[in-house]
Amino acid sequence: MSKMFHDKQSYLDSWTFQNPSTDSLGSSSSESLLDRACSTSNLKLLSNYWKVPSSDDSYNYLTAFDVHNDKPNVAIASGLGNSNLLIGSMKETTGITSKYHLNHHQSITLPNIHSLKWLNNSSPGDFDFLLSGHVSGYVNLTIIPDKEDCDFKSAEIIKRFNHEKHMATKDQQSNIITSLELSPRTWKSCNLNSMFTVYKDKIFMWDCSRSRAPILMNHSAGSASLHPSPFRDGILGVAGKFGIALNDLRIGKDSTPSYFVPKIADRQIPESQLVKWSDTDSNILASSHGNVVMLWDVRMNDTQLAILEGHNDEVTSLEWGSNQDLYSGSKDGGIVHWGLDLNLLQPVNKPATCTLKDGLSSIRLRQTEDRSIVEDLVSSINCGTFIPASNSNIVELAQIQLNGRKRLLSIDDSLFLGMHDTLELTERMPAISEQEEDEISSSDTVFSNPVTPQTFYSSSDTLVSAKNEKLNFDFKTRAFSKSTTDTEETLALKQLPDLPKSLYPVPKQKQQDTLSQIKSLIPEVV
Repeated sequence: MSKMFHDKQSYLDSWTFQNPSTDSLGSSSSESLLDRACSTSNLKLLSNYWKVPSSDDSYNYLTAFDVHNDKPNVAIASGLGNSNLLIGSMKETTGITSKYHLNHHQSITLPNIHSLKWLNNSSPGDFDFLLSGHVSGYVNLTIIPDKEDCDFKSAEIIKRFNHEKHMATKDQQSNIITSLELSPRTWKSCNLNSMFTVYKDKIFMWDCSRSRAPILMNHSAGSASLHPSPFRDGILGVAGKFGIALNDLRIGKDSTPSYFVPKIADRQIPESQLVKWSDTDSNILASSHGNVVMLWDVRMNDTQLAILEGHNDEVTSLEWGSNQDLYSGSKDGGIVHWGLDLNLLQPVNKPATCTLKDGLSSIRLRQTEDRSIVEDLVSSINCGTFIPASNSNIVELAQIQLNGRKRLLSIDDSLFLGMHDTLELTERMPAISEQEEDEISSSDTVFSNPVTPQTFYSSSDTLVSAKNEKLNFDFKTRAFSKSTTDTEETLALKQLPDLPKSLYPVPKQKQQDTLSQIKSLIPEVV
């Protein structure tokens, strides 16, 4: 069903604006507006941020990170020439309110890192090993000492995998390892911690525990990234200039690799940069195509399951959450949480289109035969929630499990590590304690939030965290700052990207200006 408007003005008149309101905790209107940007009908979104320490912020940037599958250890790589790999661990303390700490263990010098991956432990007492992809076609396997271990204190490279050595010809292509993944624990066709990499149009398979030579090397022109299926042994999802494909590695290195490429009836699949299998449904995978995300069901060969539209720039990372949730990070500085119901995404004639819940990008307009404007409610599903995570590129997303609950981590070009959590509306966060708890770890907590995070509530019962100070939100600079009554200097905590104007509740005296802005964004009726 659609809503019909015979001219542009009648469409605009259907919009309603409300004054910002304060809630029982007395949050100011500026905080309420920021909360509105993260609102969603059935859950709340809570975010916390840490500034990654750096000796030179002007020339530093984050390039990669990864979370250990068996413990809350994290590795964060930066662009510094020295001490560019930071090893730490995350902890959560619960009490009146939860507090999160990212404790620094050590810094390691391994320049030019573009990808990271922790090896899975085969037993609880195993040492920790970290794979790092570098320029010139190298992947290093480094043993990382535990901070409690007394036998050795320094990290050490124990093996190096040289991709360039196994190339038949030397060319001018990029010499960066563009994708690095490990075999899932469920696979039986290869050893635990077998490594898969993409380098110069070739897919490599390595046994990290035995050999420096690749077990398998398949030519795959235009490949950009891959992801092994957690449910289908030997099956890789591959993204590249050809779109997406499935590669069956069990065919063998001396045979033509077996590819399954979806065929869309009237057009070619656009070039893809990323692919990610669902960790809850063996048939579903997501792929990125510029600023668009597509969902696929491998049982369907003629169409996508859904098209997700919510970013203004290229998608840089995909991460599946719990309950069929999907997160996408982008160069626009935003993270979109897609609350998917796969049962509702079964296409009949064409794939479903999913958009944001709020903002101008949530509205899809089309013209009928009588040239009237129609707000299309049939062909699109509003299931995306925009998280204003950064004013710069989101580099990577990953999941971490703390106290039995999954959280989303993000890193950006502004040296910030973010943690984002979803809470059901039935949950109610208790009041924030005014006293600081004692530090839970003897480690150097150089990553920790310097003060207790303060949580604000909006009328939509959405959660957004800010540091526990008297803060104002400047909509011109999109940044928090201390109150002008404070005698200290202004402190910019975190800048946010530009958001659609319609995300903000508008006071009555501002409605006319806002209507003019919206008019300029709606196509003219010819």
